[in-house]
Order: sequence, then structure tokens, then C-alpha cells
Amino acid sequence: MALDGILLSKVIFDLNNYLPMRINKIYGINKTEILFYVKTKKESKVLLISTESISNRIHFTEKDYINEKYPNNFVMLLRKHLLNGQIIEIKQKDYDRFVMLKIKSHNNIGDEVIFNIYLELLGRFANMIFCDENDIIYDATKRISPIENPNAAIIPGAKYEISLPQFKKNPFKNNDFDINDSLVKQFSGFSPTLEKEVRYRIANNQSFLTIMDEIKKSDKLVITEGLKKPDFHAIPLLHLKQTYKAYPIHQGFEKLYYDIALKKRIAESTRDLAKFVKAQLKKQKRKLLKLNEELDKNQNADIFLKYGDLIITYQNQIKKGMKYTNLVDYETAKPITIDLDEKLDAIGNAQKYYKIYRKKTNSLKHLQQQILDTENEIKYFEILTDQLDFADINSAQEMRQELIDNKYIFDKSKFKDKRKPKAPKFLNIEYDVDTTIRVGKNNIQNDYVTFKASSKKDYWFHVQDYHGAHVVVATNNLTTEVTDLAASLAAYYSKAKASSNIPVNFTQIKNVKKIPRAPLGMVKIDDYETVFINIDKELIEEYTK
Repeated sequence: MALDGILLSKVIFDLNNYLPMRINKIYGINKTEILFYVKTKKESKVLLISTESISNRIHFTEKDYINEKYPNNFVMLLRKHLLNGQIIEIKQKDYDRFVMLKIKSHNNIGDEVIFNIYLELLGRFANMIFCDENDIIYDATKRISPIENPNAAIIPGAKYEISLPQFKKNPFKNNDFDINDSLVKQFSGFSPTLEKEVRYRIANNQSFLTIMDEIKKSDKLVITEGLKKPDFHAIPLLHLKQTYKAYPIHQGFEKLYYDIALKKRIAESTRDLAKFVKAQLKKQKRKLLKLNEELDKNQNADIFLKYGDLIITYQNQIKKGMKYTNLVDYETAKPITIDLDEKLDAIGNAQKYYKIYRKKTNSLKHLQQQILDTENEIKYFEILTDQLDFADINSAQEMRQELIDNKYIFDKSKFKDKRKPKAPKFLNIEYDVDTTIRVGKNNIQNDYVTFKASSKKDYWFHVQDYHGAHVVVATNNLTTEVTDLAASLAAYYSKAKASSNIPVNFTQIKNVKKIPRAPLGMVKIDDYETVFINIDKELIEEYTK
């Protein structure tokens, strides 16, 4: 269900309790999600505004977001005009999904100026429009050209006007309606889900007035559980006949949308990466096929050495002008026919065959090394493919940087970050005062937790026969409980996670060695033990959420 106007009014009502809000910082999460770090009359808060098609909304957030590395132009525009300004008014147009934020700021010469931000929280048509006091548009998260919409263009310099459906009633002030007609069409702010709930309750002898009064008094977001896609409103959705849980309004939206938005951002972050990795994997497999074909062609090098030796042995029988010669193979005592270059004598023909032998022998060595390198490349891109399955945004960024560092892709960033690279953000679990567990989810993290963040006495875990996470346990006392947790983490962050009785190898880091010429993250181990594990997802979530 999408956010409807009535539910939106609950958020706006609560936000007004915090006015005025001084804007201290503005960050973009991506092109459609912006964070305003504000100081309210009560406390410091972070206001999230999203015009993302699935999860467009406005509310306070307490989550940690990864901001855009380089702010987009819209964020830079907001910073230029709004930093140190105050949000002095937040209001909703009737009960529709249109919100206006009025911001008092100052221009370059210190004069007070007013800016308006309009939010159209209309699902896939959601937009955020930044205007001056007279509603002349500076810019928007989504521009709409006059060709797309001649009556409501959203472009810099145009006049912004809200276009609302007419003749809709206020559901809190008017309970006169036609029960046989759509409530969505009759009342402002109604969604199909709310209409179903109202009709269900009316059928169960609850009056429209009582229902709307319950909505009006609610300051909660009630989320229905047990559905593939959770439904929600300010009151329990009894018509769904499922369990439900009530949350404070902002926390509820946080719970509802954070995972949805995060999954979408991860998908966006990894889509191009996954496409590139898939293409490289296909390319390397084609290359390996051709190399093996070349290897087969060069496997017969020894026969040319024998031809040269036989020609030298029987050189008295071979004269210039001969096209071939029939000789006896001294190893098998069988007749053998050898083609000759009629322009050359016996010694010349022998040297020609020796040259072919040397060329093929050298090619074999080169091909064998190329095959080994290509097989390593295939393993590398297979590892990246597996790692993308459980990558978060941060991990995807590190994987992209790894490909840039290894010259697989070109960094198209306008600004190159010349600062010393930061330590990768691996999963760090403080199990107890004596035990720390580190989990690497990509090659950069794996290399770091294994060879840079740990000591040789620490314990290293990795799923057997699959690509997966490097899990390191720093402890002086490796208990059964810690072993099981570390092994579960190693299995969980691997292709084997859906299996049962999964073998996981573990040893001290002193027994873990890098493989020469192999890509980052590939290692070999000696003197290891194996534990068989069934993944406890609840236990994993307890330590990774």
C-alpha cells in the first residue's frame, strides 16, 4: 500500500510540533532521497524526504545512511540557499499528498528571503520542487518538460501550481456520502486500502463517524504482519484478519520503508556492477575455450623433434628437390613418411622442424600460463558474482573500487579522491570482552580482516568448496559456541547458505597464505580442522542486524 493523504496528515501534524527547524546540513542519499540535519526547539533531528517511486515519504529518521560520494546538483542548490535557514512551516494541501515546507533563509548580502519546497508524494510520479517565495521553480528532483505536460511543466523558471482533484469532501467534517459509490472518489485523502477497512467496519456495525474519530485520535502507525507486502494505516486494518503492531509514527515508517528502500538502493548500486562482472565472466570463459583449443594444436610438438632427428640420422638419403622421404622410425621400427621442403637440403629441413618444435614448445609454456591466469580470472569473477548476492551498498562501492584499482573499469568520477584509502567497513562483532569476530564480505574486506586487522594467532574460518566470507575470530579461548557462530557466519555469507550440514574449515591465520599471481582474496590453507554446521538464521540476525 502507498502512503495516503490521511496518514500523511498524521506525519505533518507531528512534524509541526518541532517547528522551527534550523537546517545545519543537507546530504543526498541518492537522486531521490535527501537528508536534512536540523536543530529543532526540542533536539537535533534528521528529516528524511524521499521521492522514490515505491517508498516516497517524509519523516524523521534515526538510521545511518551512506550519502552520495559527490552531491548531485539539486543537493548543491539546496545547500547554497537553505543551509542555516529555518523551516518555519510545514503544511498539507487539504488531505491530499501535497506538502509544502516554508523555509526562511538569507541571501548573499544578508537579506531575509523565503523559499518553498513542494512535495508531491504520488507514487511513481513523486517529486520534490524547490521554489522561491513566488513559487518560481529553481529546480526539482524530477524535471517535467512542457512536451510531457503542457499544463504543469516542472522546469527552472516555470511557475509552480498545485493541480488537485476538485469536489472531494473532508472526511473528518462530512460524513454524508453515497455508500454505493467509491469512497476514494468522494473523500480527500482516502486510499483503496482505507476504503476497504471503512466498508468492513461499517458492515460490522461501526459508524463512519466513529471510524474517522479513531483515525483522528491515533498518533501511531499500525503495521499488519504476516503478509508478503505489509499493509499499514493509523488504525488496525481488521479486514485483513492478520496480526498487527502499532509503532510511533516516525519509527513505524522507518521500520516499514528502510528495508524496502535499502534493497532498492542495493539493487541500483549492484546492477551495473553485476552486468559488468557477468560480461567479464563470459569473456574469460570464451577466452579459456580458445586457449585450450590452441593448447590442443600445440600438444604434438615432440613429433617435429623426431622428424628433425630422423632427417639428421638419414641425411645421406635426403637430397635437395625431394618433396618427402620414407624412413624407418628407430624407436618403433615402423616406416614413417616425412614431408620435405624441396628447396632445402637435409640439414635445412631438419633445422626447419627443430624451429617448429621450439616454437610449439614455447607456445605451450605461454599457453599453459595464460590458461592458469584465465582460470584465476574466472574464479575471481565467480567470487565477485557470489559476493554480489549478499552485498550491501558499502560493499558494492568497495567492489567497484577494487575493479577500478585493478584496472578492470575506468573511474569516471569527476573528482578523484587522492586521500589515503580508508579501512574497509567489514562486519565487526564484539562477542564478549575477550572475543571479537570480523567478517569480510568482499575481496577487499577479506584481505583486510585476514592479513591486516588480525594476528597470526587469530582463528580463520571459511566454508569448504565454495566462495565465501573470510571470518576471523580474535580470542585466546575458542569455545564451541564461538566456533559455531563463526562457522555459521562463514556458511551464511556463501553460496552454501541454503544447504544443511555445511562443512566449514578453520585454522589459525599463520596457516593461511596468499596464492602467488592469484587475485585478491584467494588463499590456501594448511593444517586445518573442519566443523559441520546448520545455519541458525535467528542467531545470525541477532549479531548482524
